[in-house]
Amino acid sequence: MNSLKYGYEFDADDQNNTAAAIFRAATAAGPRVLDLGSGPAIVSRRLHEEQGRDVTCVDSDAEALESLASSGLRTIRADLESDDWESQLSSGGYDVIILADVLEHLRDPGALLQRITRANLLADGGLMLISVPNAAHESVIAELLLGDFRYMRTGILDATHVRWFTHDSLRRLLEQNGFIITTVDRTMRTLEQTASFDRALQVPADVRQRLRELNADCGTSQYVVRARRSDAAGQLAAARETLEHHRAETFRASEAARASQQELQARLEQADAERVEQERAHSQALLSLSQEHDAALSRLREDLAGRLITAQAERDRARELLAEERENTAHEMELGAAELTAINAEMARLKADLDACRKRNRELRRQRAALRETRASQQRKLARYEGSRAITLTSRSVWKLRRVVGKMRGGR
Repeated sequence: MNSLKYGYEFDADDQNNTAAAIFRAATAAGPRVLDLGSGPAIVSRRLHEEQGRDVTCVDSDAEALESLASSGLRTIRADLESDDWESQLSSGGYDVIILADVLEHLRDPGALLQRITRANLLADGGLMLISVPNAAHESVIAELLLGDFRYMRTGILDATHVRWFTHDSLRRLLEQNGFIITTVDRTMRTLEQTASFDRALQVPADVRQRLRELNADCGTSQYVVRARRSDAAGQLAAARETLEHHRAETFRASEAARASQQELQARLEQADAERVEQERAHSQALLSLSQEHDAALSRLREDLAGRLITAQAERDRARELLAEERENTAHEMELGAAELTAINAEMARLKADLDACRKRNRELRRQRAALRETRASQQRKLARYEGSRAITLTSRSVWKLRRVVGKMRGGR
């Protein structure tokens, strides 16, 4: 629970306490203290009572101011955003201005910082002490991760908060309004130590570890910053904005490059797919050509078989005729030499025909053996293709294959 708002006591030596951090910082500064949005002013009260500091408290809570006034502190009742409270302050500036858990309750915290500057409320070399809850604490992230953002009575998710800060957003707000942070103290709280402690069992340990890796400040419950006026703050803020712009541009360029790389990768993958498809089509064409060649070989074999059968039939018929002629010759010898000469001539012709048939048979057998060898070679090539599925047939191979097929067709 926030001791600054609800008035709990604190140990000034506690190194993990927001009120103690503000108290120690104020103790090291000058005597005049302005506590804006003081509430019960537990820090300012102790500064006055223990350190004898000249403290002025501005708040809209009449009851709290009455208690402070009874303890000897100066008080002004006013709304920091709407009332004219600056004119009620004494002149000369303050050594310390405290904004303890105040900025997150304002609709326009930058306007308050500008009013402080315009009214010269901070003395030269004066110190601004500001505490705000950390909106990037793991308790807030746990609520968002689980999809149930619950406002609380106290803590970071206090229902009265209207603005949210991280370290960088607080630094940016101060620099844009003329202040530079010189020191940052942190109040650390685990998820189990917050009002969202029940979320600790719902968020897996590896997720919480990943959050810590992404954001080292996710365990910071509150920031306590010391800030001073600086003429260079505006320039620093502008420089940071320029840097952020360059980072954004760099990120966009990186994203564009990544998108281009992804597009190039997609194109390469598409090209690979097209190449594979072309190779598949090429292989299919080769297979089709091989099948056509096999069909041609089959037809050639059938043709050769038919011719062989015809030749055999002709041979058998010739034998039959020869036998008949021999039988006729036996009892026609008396027909005379002229008829014998005719028969001999006929026999010579038949012999020539038989020789031609034998020669043709030998040629057919030779062609058949060549066809068997060609078919075996093609089958071996087809087997290699089916084994590797990556045959690349060159133009010379196609030419040779066509030449072989041409020779076989010419042999027919």
